[in-house]
Amino acid sequence: MQTKEQIAASGGAYGNIIMLCGEDWSTGLVGIVAAKIAEEFNRPAILFVRHGDMLKGSARTIENVNIYEALKSCSEFIEEFGGHAQAAGVNVRAENFEHLRNALDDYLGETYSPEDFAPVLNVCEDIDYKVDLGLIKELEKLEPCGVGNKKPLFSVTARSLGARRLKDGSPHIAVEAEELELVWFGGEKALPLLAADIPKTLVFECGISRFRGEETPRGIVRDMVCAAELTDLSRLYCFRNDLLRLCAPQPSLSVVFEGAESICSRIRAARTACAYGLLCVCSGEVPPQFAEAVAGLDVELFRPGMRNAGNMLLVSPAADAEVGMYRDVIFLDRPADFNIAALAGKKIIVNRELCGYNSIAGLETSREVMGEVYRSLRSGMQGEDSVAVALAADAGFDARQVVFAAEVFCELGLLRFERGRLTLVRGKRSELNRSRIYNAVCALKEKR
Repeated sequence: MQTKEQIAASGGAYGNIIMLCGEDWSTGLVGIVAAKIAEEFNRPAILFVRHGDMLKGSARTIENVNIYEALKSCSEFIEEFGGHAQAAGVNVRAENFEHLRNALDDYLGETYSPEDFAPVLNVCEDIDYKVDLGLIKELEKLEPCGVGNKKPLFSVTARSLGARRLKDGSPHIAVEAEELELVWFGGEKALPLLAADIPKTLVFECGISRFRGEETPRGIVRDMVCAAELTDLSRLYCFRNDLLRLCAPQPSLSVVFEGAESICSRIRAARTACAYGLLCVCSGEVPPQFAEAVAGLDVELFRPGMRNAGNMLLVSPAADAEVGMYRDVIFLDRPADFNIAALAGKKIIVNRELCGYNSIAGLETSREVMGEVYRSLRSGMQGEDSVAVALAADAGFDARQVVFAAEVFCELGLLRFERGRLTLVRGKRSELNRSRIYNAVCALKEKR
């Protein structure tokens, strides 16, 4: 069931309810999928299977919205329905599908506030103490957990957190929190944010690691909420992200350049029309001329934290940022590239008046300077990535220059990160112009 593609194609991500219909969907699965969609987009969802002129559907909703009462209010468009506050079965004639969707959208908008649709994580406690086995074994007595008895979630709040891969090349990471060891399966994409000196809250389940007869407390990370606060460290990670994105392929898209005044008008109109579908993008700090237009938007670094297509501001998007659900994509400054895979097929609006890649175009690319940085790095530096190495290096260069050089030399295979350390690959030789990062930066300098 390619439901996400259908949601994007139908514009269904931008209303108070998501309704889809499939010809060959399994009747037994639509309820499960509707529940997943409702959870991810934080809106009620109804999925229908067509049987001739009749659509047989299954509805699921979120905690604050009573789907039974919503369907009851729109019963003139429904053949039959039944259920309760959180789930219902509903049958409609195909000709009434759009009528029902519009009526439900209006009812939900009039009955509930925007806060009712805001994504919420229910956390039992923000922990500021050492978690021991006794507490976790008490929590195990609450099992089995499931519908009606959700597994308790806890959180820890911190700024910069140390993290490492469970093994070289693994997408799974261990996070070094004072309260207990945290494991984040598939959390490698969060490494830059974990290291950045910005306020963050990690939400996790408590568990026990059992190995060779020994038991140790362990938390399993389920989510992370960050304040998009631009410190010197987070700016350096934004710079590194922009460098790495240069090597990603550019999707086929349409770019329209406009002035700041026109863009401000677009943003205000989009926000007035709908709470969903607007993505504003910038390379770093919000340019002053847009401060009023974007005030109050949720702000994230690299990737959207929530995936419900709510209006937001994304700083320094990663190449794999999941932004495909957004209808309006507006760049507040002109980026070095548009190498974001999810922008394929979209029309994007870009500010023609402000360059967002001066820090990259200002890098030194001469063989002499690159050679000096290489010699300072090859003795080995501590750190999981080029930013950590740049902060530890005493090379006499700006940290951005060191990040750039380290990424180039790692791409060429001259250096590599191994067990939290940058090490020399002996016997390896290469030319700078074999590096995609190096060539992309040189091209930007000429373009500027």
